[in-house]
Amino acid sequence: RSYLADRFSKTRVIQVTMILIGVAALSSGRIELLLLAVPASLFSPAIYGILPEVCTEGQIARANGLLQLTTAAALLFGSFQYRRMGLILPGITVAGALISLGMRQVPAAGSTEAFHWNPLHEIIEGARELRTGKSLALSVCGISWFWSVATLFLLTQPLLTQQWTGAYLAALAGGFGLGRSEEHT
Repeated sequence: RSYLADRFSKTRVIQVTMILIGVAALSSGRIELLLLAVPASLFSPAIYGILPEVCTEGQIARANGLLQLTTAAALLFGSFQYRRMGLILPGITVAGALISLGMRQVPAAGSTEAFHWNPLHEIIEGARELRTGKSLALSVCGISWFWSVATLFLLTQPLLTQQWTGAYLAALAGGFGLGRSEEHT
């Protein structure tokens, strides 16, 4: 959950986050602001939360899969292009900001829940929600396992030979492809 994504239009949260972080990073020369953790912590809840609002029920699984695929592809691309990061990140930032301006406008969810200053509040609430449903907990465990393994490979990628890197990329693409094809059967 996210205070911003629950209180304001998810479209506006995505747009403002993309533009403000982009302007701050590019004008200050602090390229590290463009790295995944900073923008993702602010707009990931809005990105994932907007899917049910802009997709039909039958499209949500596919849209979520495509979102996961593009995220993984971007991470992999970035891991191979780290030497050119100073050139690539500003371009991606500008492109992302422009693309976000074309998103369909969704109304604010209208949450009236107060902002919680204690970051542990969200963690505790999330843990309570996971205890209420086995399928939700298993989904979270599966996603966490996937991203843990993917991160392990990304961190060790410089140590791997090109052969193993190619095999990893093929396995990742194949996994997403199989997951997507299973959805239609």
